[in-house]
Amino acid sequence: MRLVAEGWKNKFQTLIVIIMSARNRDEVTINVARKLFSKYSTALALSRAKLNNIKTIIKPVNFYINKSKNILRCAKILVKNYNSVVPDNIDELIKLS
Repeated sequence: MRLVAEGWKNKFQTLIVIIMSARNRDEVTINVARKLFSKYSTALALSRAKLNNIKTIIKPVNFYINKSKNILRCAKILVKNYNSVVPDNIDELIKLS
């Protein structure tokens, strides 16, 4: 069985999947993430998405309304402050929330 944080193309996708995974089954999160990343595969693309589009895609995920807001905010911070690169430092990661 694949775990939710395994097998993604880059750290950005892993980060977004982890945000979605709280209080969800891995199978649900993985399927939703595939759909999300087929449309928005980079931080820049996701940062430009409309909130309602993200909500529609991740609706099967528990707490999808708040998670949609958090995902969009995280993508925007990554683009603006980190040149779309997920930081390796825990203090910087905390700033993404």
